[in-house]
Amino acid sequence: VPGQEEGNAQLIVEQGAGALGLSPNDVGDAVDAAIRDDGTQWKAWHAAAKSLGHPAASLEIAHLVLE
Repeated sequence: VPGQEEGNAQLIVEQGAGALGLSPNDVGDAVDAAIRDDGTQWKAWHAAAKSLGHPAASLEIAHLVLE
């Protein structure tokens, strides 16, 4: 993911919320790993991703801008 999203991809991997696939084979391997064993890896990624989320972030930013 070149450009401004590189940091986001790195954060996702470092926080255990996903994997980075640099080739089609890498992506396929990551998907295979994610769904193996009744989706154990996918469930772990999902839980980690939820902990990183800030659902009201845009609303909070709008309030700060208006102040």
